[in-house]
Amino acid sequence: MLRISLLFLATAALWAQSTGAPSTAQTGPVPPPEVDQALRARINEFCDLHKQGKFRQAEQMVAEDSKDYFYNSGKPHYVSYEIKSITYNQDFTKATAIVMCEQFLPALGFQTQSVKMLTPFNWRIENGQWMWYLSKDALLFTPFGKLPDSPHPNGATTAPTTGTPPAPPVIPTSVAQFFSMIKADKTTLSLKPEASDQVTITNDTPGVVSLILAQQVPGVEAKLDIVDIPSRGKAVLAIHAGTEAASGYIRLQVKPIGPQISIKVSVE
Repeated sequence: MLRISLLFLATAALWAQSTGAPSTAQTGPVPPPEVDQALRARINEFCDLHKQGKFRQAEQMVAEDSKDYFYNSGKPHYVSYEIKSITYNQDFTKATAIVMCEQFLPALGFQTQSVKMLTPFNWRIENGQWMWYLSKDALLFTPFGKLPDSPHPNGATTAPTTGTPPAPPVIPTSVAQFFSMIKADKTTLSLKPEASDQVTITNDTPGVVSLILAQQVPGVEAKLDIVDIPSRGKAVLAIHAGTEAASGYIRLQVKPIGPQISIKVSVE
C-alpha cells in the first residue's frame, strides 16, 4: 500500500507553514544595504550547498547550538530555490528568510515529481557571520497546524486548551488520495447571460501548487485571484458569462503534481 512518508511530513514542519506566499522581497525594518546583501549571499550559498549535496560544508554555516539537529535531521537536495522575503529584527542581528525550495518528494510513487515549498530559514549574526539556527517555534509547526508546547523546565505545563481538540491529520495512502487534497468546492455551474459565480480551490497538500487555466469556454470570462496556492491556502476562480456565452468546460491544470480540475458551465 502506497503511503506518503511520515519523515517527509515531519521535515515539512520546518518549511510549509504559511498562510500565503510572500509578495515582496523585503518586509519589516529596512536593513543597511550591506547587511541585506551579506545575508542574501549567505542564504544562496547555504541553499546551493543543499542543491549540490555538500552538507558537510553547509554545516559550517550552522550555529553551534543547532549543529546536532542539523547533523541528525534529513537533508533535502534542492532542485531550485528563490528567496521570497526576508524579515529582520530591529537591530538587524536576526532575520527570517522565506525561500521557495523545489525538491523531490521522498515517497514511493512521487520520486519523479518535484514540489515547491515555502521554507523558513532562521539566521542570526555570530562572530560577524550570518549563521543558520533552529528556533523552538520551528519544531512546533507542521503543515497541519501548530503542535502543543512541551512542559516548561520548572515542571509547569502550558494552560490546557478548551473546546474540541483538532482532528488528527489525514495521511494519504494513494496517489489518488493525494490528488484529492487539491479540490474545488463545486464543479458545475448554471449561469444566465451577464451572470457571475465563483469556485474556490483548496490546497490541503504539504506544498505549494500552481494553477493554470488550460481551457476556457467561449464567451465566459474566468479569472483566478492567485495562481500559486500555499499549503492550506485557497484560490478563487471568478466566472462571468457574457451575452454570447456558450456552455462548456473550464479546465484548470494543477502544477507540478496534480490532475486537471474540470468545471462544467451551463449557460441558460
